[in-house]
Amino acid sequence: MKDNGNIYINQILKNNNICAIQETKFKDINHLERFQFHLQHAYGQNNYFLAVNDPRTKPNGVILDGDSMYNRSAGVSMVFDNNVLGFNSLQHISEFDIPYRYMVVKTQWNDVPVYFHNVYAPVDRQHRAQFY
Repeated sequence: MKDNGNIYINQILKNNNICAIQETKFKDINHLERFQFHLQHAYGQNNYFLAVNDPRTKPNGVILDGDSMYNRSAGVSMVFDNNVLGFNSLQHISEFDIPYRYMVVKTQWNDVPVYFHNVYAPVDRQHRAQFY
């Protein structure tokens, strides 16, 4: 999300019920909070669900080994609007996260569990083989 993501929200997210985003490009928790402010303005309070897997957005600002605040090419997130079936049951299953690369969001459709996966696989063939 470059800057605060306001244009991205209005041109992309608002036209879809579910969006899986790759290369979130959040630089820190403040950047994420600005993005959430614009989501709330666009959707209304409690009318969207945001799940993020980007260690740079954690309160302590943890950066993984080999990462840099200037390397903002990784990170995944998912945004759901309140028209999604099972909206009130959405939950980010963070124990399955692979930092910057993979996340799972779960909900229920009637009594059936439904899982949404967001995978940002490495481009390099060697790294991709290690990833899978």
